[in-house]
Amino acid sequence: MTTRPIRRVLVISFSVVPEPSRQGVELETVLKALAPRFEVDVLTIRTAEMGYVERYRRTRMLRVPVGSGDRVEQVEAFRRAVRRQLEGAEYDLIHFRSAYGGLPVCSLKEYLDCKLVYEVALCSSTEQGLVPQRVLDALETDERRCLKEADLVLVGSQCAANSLPAGEMSAPVAVIPPGVDIDTFDWEPGVPQKLQRLVYVGRLCPGRGIRPLLEGFRELLEYCEANLTLVGPVDEIFSTYLEDAITRLGIRSLVSLPGQVEHDEIPRILSMADVCLCPWSPGETNPLHGFPLKLFEYMACRKPVVAADSPVLRELLGPRPPVKLVEPDNASELASAMLQLVADDGTHSRLAEEGYNLVRDRFSAAASRRALLSAYETLFGSSANLWGHRRLEPRAVTGTHPSPTAGDHFHDTLPYTDGAFDLSVTPTGSRRPGLSSAGEQWTLLGPGSASHIPITEAEDRMNATTDPEFIAAGSLLGSEHSEEPPDTDPLGTGSMPDDPLDPDAGP
Repeated sequence: MTTRPIRRVLVISFSVVPEPSRQGVELETVLKALAPRFEVDVLTIRTAEMGYVERYRRTRMLRVPVGSGDRVEQVEAFRRAVRRQLEGAEYDLIHFRSAYGGLPVCSLKEYLDCKLVYEVALCSSTEQGLVPQRVLDALETDERRCLKEADLVLVGSQCAANSLPAGEMSAPVAVIPPGVDIDTFDWEPGVPQKLQRLVYVGRLCPGRGIRPLLEGFRELLEYCEANLTLVGPVDEIFSTYLEDAITRLGIRSLVSLPGQVEHDEIPRILSMADVCLCPWSPGETNPLHGFPLKLFEYMACRKPVVAADSPVLRELLGPRPPVKLVEPDNASELASAMLQLVADDGTHSRLAEEGYNLVRDRFSAAASRRALLSAYETLFGSSANLWGHRRLEPRAVTGTHPSPTAGDHFHDTLPYTDGAFDLSVTPTGSRRPGLSSAGEQWTLLGPGSASHIPITEAEDRMNATTDPEFIAAGSLLGSEHSEEPPDTDPLGTGSMPDDPLDPDAGP
């Protein structure tokens, strides 16, 4: 297996992007971490209104049409596209987020000169209740194969890591807690309401605690006036049950079902909430199931939360969770917790502030991106230059050319080629010809240079900070207007068909 520095990455996700689901939001975090540093191709699912190939967040997004058949047919169509992509392109690292996309990669591992990263984001426990048992059994077998072949396994909690079958895998496991883009949520002002408003955001489907939530809300109405908003897509198999339950409980006029909304619209909806609800979280029987990211989004909006208790939740939130924890599937306990928050302003405000501080301190999307790159670094070592920079040292100041700002400038002490930015730099700051025709992205001062080069505010911050993410971002200054390279044939066929990822094309 090669140890050359990482340059080209393929990310495989059996999900739609962009989409406000947990899968879609988490994949956005992965792409934001990788795209500024590497050449990234992404294989995802295509919906009817999406293009087949496009530039997205500085990646090349290859969307696969999987048809409208059952889950088995969709997975097979996706896997055919994965195999064709591997036949037509070479990568230094392949990052797959489920066994749906990972199995064809693992089957071809002996022919691939690259590292394999298995992120357990969509798994058999996630699919329970949504697909037939025969599909779950097959998926569990595929997951064991992925665990065996992967060079690195990523999970969201230590509980999830402890549940992995240690005897069936030899790869290291990295725990990367989920993170939320706090600034997306922390800006909408609260909106006073005449009625107490409770909000749930997420899929409306079996196994998500919707039944006790509805029954608990009905009990709450005996003590106060309130409205319940359920935001998210309703699974077809769950739609009839949901409608019947709302009618049976006599709460039709007090329950709103706006359906799925854009992710950027969620902060506006949450700003009108008095209490946010998370009636389900991964338990001891399914610790690999993805953590409900909506919980952190609630907290980032400074909202008090009622959540179902679980070991995974307690691990991430600490010994004194800043949320009201209730026994799972207990409607009466859920109603009591909701009533306490709507009636007690002191508890309401304290939990909202503590939750906000915890998310900002420990569960930002930036923290997740740093953890991801640190995990990658365990595979490639420092030679990969994952942070986009080398060791920086203060520039030597001589008496011949005094300058009040000389001590603020830095220069790179080693010559290197930065594959992510197609730029080669020598210790004198000159550019080696022949790598790219693009304009200079940044300017480095040579060790003996006496020139005072004006710097922008962003560059000044780059010199002053030690945050590796910001230093890496500094090399992208002025690159947003550079011309994007034309799309190439993702299948390596030498031409661009109208539907390059048609699952029925080719063998």
